Amino acid sequence: MTTPDAPKNDGSEQPVDPERAPQYGQPTPSSGGFAAPGGVPGPQYGQPAQPQYGQYAPPAGSQNGQPTQPQYGQYAPPAGSQNGQPAQPQYGQPAQPQYGQPAQYGQPAAPRYGNGAPPQFNGYQASNKPGIIPLRPLSMGDIFEGAFAAVRRAPKVLIGLVAAVVAVATLTAGIVGYLIAPLINRSQWAMDITSQLDDTLMQGGIFDMSTEGSMGELSLGLLLALASSLAATIATGLVVVAIGQLVINRPTDAASVWEKVRPRILALIGVSLLPMLALYVVFTVLMALAVFAINLNEALGVILLVVLFIALIVVSLLFVVRFMFAPSALVLEERSVMGALKRSWQLSKGSFWRIFGIYLLTSLALNVVVSLVSGVLGAIVGIAVGMDAATSFPALMGTVIVQIISGTLLASFLSAVMTLLYIDVRIRREALDIELANAAAKNI
Repeated sequence: MTTPDAPKNDGSEQPVDPERAPQYGQPTPSSGGFAAPGGVPGPQYGQPAQPQYGQYAPPAGSQNGQPTQPQYGQYAPPAGSQNGQPAQPQYGQPAQPQYGQPAQYGQPAAPRYGNGAPPQFNGYQASNKPGIIPLRPLSMGDIFEGAFAAVRRAPKVLIGLVAAVVAVATLTAGIVGYLIAPLINRSQWAMDITSQLDDTLMQGGIFDMSTEGSMGELSLGLLLALASSLAATIATGLVVVAIGQLVINRPTDAASVWEKVRPRILALIGVSLLPMLALYVVFTVLMALAVFAINLNEALGVILLVVLFIALIVVSLLFVVRFMFAPSALVLEERSVMGALKRSWQLSKGSFWRIFGIYLLTSLALNVVVSLVSGVLGAIVGIAVGMDAATSFPALMGTVIVQIISGTLLASFLSAVMTLLYIDVRIRREALDIELANAAAKNI
């Protein structure tokens, strides 16, 4: 049996027998691997295969079918993309928006133009501040800053007009006291009191002190104190009106402020006197109870007297704080005397300690400053014209001037702080800042 001649190896291709041709997916004798479609031998390990016409060819220089870095001018898919498609973010990680693409809900958008980053907002944003305070709940610093700003913005009202009111009241009281002091000193009841006082001092071992003329000086001091209280009451109404205008950036002047306060002077005096009268009634009742207890048992009466004295201090502070906003409610809300007192009681409910703390701090700081100023001026007046204001007219005028300066400083700043505190309480409770913002917008 003869065998077919082997094909000659002359470099020319011989036709392939269909029966001997490798099938799709079967290894070829020459490669030992899997045959490519069409009988094309598969690439050797580590050697890239040459694609046939119509087949996908990976870019030159790619490793294992993966694209390498694109050449200049060629499109580069985003990092982490699959087959040219952007990769999906992992669970719990926000997707970073591409340049010029809208951000997902809740994520800041990348800037479309320029190289700036989207603005970051940390903390409380700058609030609306049309006037002397920002229209939001105020801190203690905001209140103090607003009071100083009010003095700078309207010195003719908060200094000039207040000083005029204080001067009129103090000067009137000083002159009246100067005129009636000699009459009081020569009265029989005054001489009897001074004589008894001198005898008491002598029995106590004090021989070089005479109380002659003390009743006249006491009457002058009482009149000056009453005048200061009255002037402070009227000055509070003036400051309240001015602060109400300055908060919404509305221009204010002394004439318009006075015209608005003048019809309410008696009402202002009423809201100041009624709590004081009520406090005096409480004081009288407590003192009567103390005297009654002392008559029954001296030791028990002394203990009760101490307890009642502490109770009187507590009631006094309660009245001061709870009725502090009555002048502001009377003037700004145009309420009646009783209505203003009730309104103040309601507004201060639940904010007692905050109001008391700010009032106490302001009062202490102001009294320190006023005491220093009045002490220096009083020493200068005493050296220049003497201290006997009841018998010396120059000494009286010096005392009045010192009283006007100290009364103006105290009334202006303390009233401004209390008015701003009233506005702060209404902002916190009643959203007054919205109403103030609307009123300020009308002034633009």
